Amino acid sequence: FDSALMQYRLIAARGDAGFDIPFNEPLTIDARLMPRLSKTGLQIEPDLKAYARDDYLAQPFVNAGMQSFIHTAIEITPTLIFGFRLFSRMPDAFTAQHGEIFDEVLRQLAIALHQMRMRAQIQQHAADLERRVREATAEVSELYNNAPGGYHSLDAQGRIVFVNDTELNWLGRTRAQVLGHSFTEFIAPHQMEQFYLRHLPAITAGIPIQDLEYDLVSSDGSTLPVLLKATAVMDANGGFVMSRATLIDITERRQAEQALRFSRDQLNLANRELERAAKLKNEFLANMSHELRTPLNAILGLSQTLLEHLAGPLTPRQTEAVQVIESSGTLLLSLINDILDLSKIEAGSMTLDSQRVEIHSLCEASLAFVKQMAFKKKIRLRLNPDTTVEWIEADPRRLKQMLVNLLTNAVKFTPNGGQVELSTVGNREQQTVQFLVKDSGIGIAPQDLSLLFKPFSQIDSSMTRQFEGTGLGLALVAQMAQLHGGSVSVESEIGKGSTFCITLPWQQGGMAKLSDSAASGETDNAQRASSAGSDAPLILVADDNQSNLLAVSIYLEANGFRIASAHNGMEALEKIHFERPALVLVDLQMPVLDGLTAIERLRRDSSAQIARLPIIAVTALAMPGDRERALAAGADEYVSKPIDLKQLVAVMKQLLRR
Repeated sequence: FDSALMQYRLIAARGDAGFDIPFNEPLTIDARLMPRLSKTGLQIEPDLKAYARDDYLAQPFVNAGMQSFIHTAIEITPTLIFGFRLFSRMPDAFTAQHGEIFDEVLRQLAIALHQMRMRAQIQQHAADLERRVREATAEVSELYNNAPGGYHSLDAQGRIVFVNDTELNWLGRTRAQVLGHSFTEFIAPHQMEQFYLRHLPAITAGIPIQDLEYDLVSSDGSTLPVLLKATAVMDANGGFVMSRATLIDITERRQAEQALRFSRDQLNLANRELERAAKLKNEFLANMSHELRTPLNAILGLSQTLLEHLAGPLTPRQTEAVQVIESSGTLLLSLINDILDLSKIEAGSMTLDSQRVEIHSLCEASLAFVKQMAFKKKIRLRLNPDTTVEWIEADPRRLKQMLVNLLTNAVKFTPNGGQVELSTVGNREQQTVQFLVKDSGIGIAPQDLSLLFKPFSQIDSSMTRQFEGTGLGLALVAQMAQLHGGSVSVESEIGKGSTFCITLPWQQGGMAKLSDSAASGETDNAQRASSAGSDAPLILVADDNQSNLLAVSIYLEANGFRIASAHNGMEALEKIHFERPALVLVDLQMPVLDGLTAIERLRRDSSAQIARLPIIAVTALAMPGDRERALAAGADEYVSKPIDLKQLVAVMKQLLRR
């Protein structure tokens, strides 16, 4: 019975009734006869002739002289019915006893038929499974042998029992040349210890192997770096059967690692060269600072002495000439200081002397610095302060240096009759203070803005440039703003001017204090005299440069001090013992015995009076660590050349009052 088509097919029949029904073709049967044909169980018909009136299929049997029949049918499956009919020429030939025997025989026949069909199906399924296993085995074998990585299995002695074609190709050997051989025959000799001490003991104990590197040795002697991972196959009792290992070609990774090592070595070499260059640069700056500051000290000292008429009156023409000398020396000193400051920042050795700064006073002092320069160009200076912001935590000297740099540039690049404005703006929400320097100058093109804060970079660097400068000022402003935890920005438009903005935190703390010079003071002009009296304090000035000795001595004598001089550290020690000065000025760089060593010996002197003698260290180096080394040696104060003589006198008087 085909349940999909609702059709019956005769698949087996036997009889001698003389009628023909085709096998395995749909039976065209009256729907009324369907229930009879498919009826299961025992059926006895004593009168076939009467039965045939409702079953035309039975008519041929009636025609053949049959008068009764016995029928039974068993459903073997929902779609398979096994039916059996036995006809007789006698009426009412079959009894219930015949039916029981007939029914039992039919059941046995049905069971046998079902078993035959099941056996045929099982054989068919077995054939299908065998075919699928062959196909799967072939597919696995192809994948195993043609995998991009190597595969092999080792026994407990480390011998190869399985290996794929990929690994054989790497080794340049046939399967017969590899199977049964120890894995150590195909790796670099120096790696055998790793195999016997780490690899084999671990894997035979059932411990997986992760990321072991080996160099496979091919038949031609070449090597191939591989990364090996392996797992163990254990039996039911936990005994080792074999290992399964995968190998990955890591040639590219090994090459990348070698390239990385080479790059790292090159980088380390470059870093050492940079450190060496930085050291040489610092040494060069230190030496140049000394060589430049030493003559500058004499130039500025003597200029100051002449302008204060300590060596006698000057004519107006002479005064003008000396003022030019002093301003030129001061400009040169400013350039030297900018270079040294930049060097300190780049070396990370500049620290800030953070303290509470009154903003309005600092802004006024900064404007005063450029007042004369602006007056010459008839430029109006304006201060527009935010009255709600009175104080800020910052390094006052460095903050003033930043503002003066910006104001100087503003005046420099503003045409005659223009205007420069300094404003402050507080932002309580963001806890910042902005210092804005706005000018009505020439402006800056957008493509040039990126050059502003780079050291030694200038927008106009041609031989015919109109404005002077080294290109250090704005770079220092940016670096110092960052040291304060702030930033600097600029807005500009060609022909309309520029606005530079320094933004600093409102509260700034946690910075180490470093005073670059002693507290300044005003010199009492009334105490000056053309020659010091015998009761005036004796000052020993130790310096190997005669010009510096002359400049300092003239100024100090004019301010009421007696002067003794020494040209090296050893001479200074001798004169201190014999002349007993009240204070000593010691240059750190001197022949025979340097200033630091001389100071250390003075502090260890057996005489308590000499050991406590006030000492001011003087140097033209002004490099990072100079002040700390001088104070550690025993100096009371430290000043750098060129010396501000007024400030020096104030420091000396302060020490002498102790």
